[in-house]
Amino acid sequence: MTKSRYLLLLSIFATVVCVRTLPYVLGALDLTNIRQVAGFLWNFSPVTALFLFAGTQATDRRWAFGMPLTAMAISDVLITVLMKLTGADTQGLYAGLPASYGAYALIVVLGAMLRKIQPQPATSSIGAVVGYVLAAVGTGLAGEAAFFLITNFSYWMFQSELYPHTLSGLRDCYIAAIPFAKNGFLSTPFYSAVLFGTSVWVAHLAAASQQPANESQAAERALVA
Repeated sequence: MTKSRYLLLLSIFATVVCVRTLPYVLGALDLTNIRQVAGFLWNFSPVTALFLFAGTQATDRRWAFGMPLTAMAISDVLITVLMKLTGADTQGLYAGLPASYGAYALIVVLGAMLRKIQPQPATSSIGAVVGYVLAAVGTGLAGEAAFFLITNFSYWMFQSELYPHTLSGLRDCYIAAIPFAKNGFLSTPFYSAVLFGTSVWVAHLAAASQQPANESQAAERALVA
């Protein structure tokens, strides 16, 4: 990968850690109500879209999977430490984390699939670019749906005593989770459109700025010849 891609992935890493830990940092400083702010940020979070985008940008599998999952692990540890400092009654490290990490790994895989249809900056039509952004939005929704199904199944199976281990209990668990997932199904398409649309636009501008220089060099070589 190029240096610019490494820097981009590191910025995604930092953003994920900051978004997930910010409510607890503010709470530790007595600047906000942790539960209210965490509920807003986590339910209207860019994390799913960021991991999807990371999957398209990281050609090295170690970075593609290691960076998002390490960001999650570090932020979960920080959240647990901050919870103890503030006495907040919120989950930190818990038994369902493997399911969450597995769901995020699946989202990275979906991002890698998007990379196969990524338009070429200099030659792609507007239709191809729009189609790519819409595909990213749809894939983001699919990733959000997978996260919802996987994590709530894990909660029903391993963590909760509220729902019996029956089909009706699983149904009730999913129904109860819908209000918490609503903002995720709104935020992920929004952030996906912003991230993928911006990346294509920046790549197009970069290609356009290089084209005059390439044409000038070609003209100079033709004159010399």
